[in-house]
Amino acid sequence: VGGSVTHWLGDNAGVRIGVGYAPTRFNVHHERDAQRRLDELGGFQRERYAKLDVWQGTAAAVFRLPVPLGRVVPYGLVGGGVVHFRMSEDAEVPPEARRRFAQGTWTGPAGVVGIGATLPLQRRNLLMNFELTNHISPTPLDDEGRGESFEMSGVPLQLAGYSPRGSDGIGIANQVRLMVGITLPLR
Repeated sequence: VGGSVTHWLGDNAGVRIGVGYAPTRFNVHHERDAQRRLDELGGFQRERYAKLDVWQGTAAAVFRLPVPLGRVVPYGLVGGGVVHFRMSEDAEVPPEARRRFAQGTWTGPAGVVGIGATLPLQRRNLLMNFELTNHISPTPLDDEGRGESFEMSGVPLQLAGYSPRGSDGIGIANQVRLMVGITLPLR
C-alpha cells in the first residue's frame, strides 16, 4: 500500500513525494546441490524466518511523455529516498542478516523509476491511475557470517560467502509495484 502527492510545476514536469509499505519475510534458498543433499537426508523442513515490514519514502521528478494517446496521459518518474526494514516479530534471522538486524531494523538509500498513465473519468473530475515502478535499494544482507556453521532441522550447514558486486552475488533489492488507483486533482 502507498500514497503520494504530486505537484505539477508546468504542463510537462512536476515533483512527487510518496510513502509505501510492503510486508515480507526473510527467505533462504539453497544452491541446487546443497538442496538436493538436504532432500536426500530427509525430514528437512524450511525454517520460518522473521517477518519484515518494509517502509519506503521517495521524492521523484515526474514528467509527462510527449506521446498523444487521446485522453490517456502517459508519464515517467525517477527519484530517490530511503528504505526502512523493521522486523515485525521475534523470530530467527538468517545468518546473512544478523549483523544488520541486531537492533531489529535497518535503513538504507533507495531509488525509484517508473512509468504510468492517467485516464480522466467522467465524474467529479477524478482520474484513473495506472503505474509500474521499480523501487531499488541495497540488499539488507551482508557477508558478515561467511563460514559460520549452523543447523537447520538438525542438519549441520556452513554459510558460504557471496560477493555483493560479483556475478553470483546479490547487491540490490527490487520491489516492483503495479498500482491502480484514483487520483483527485486539486486545482
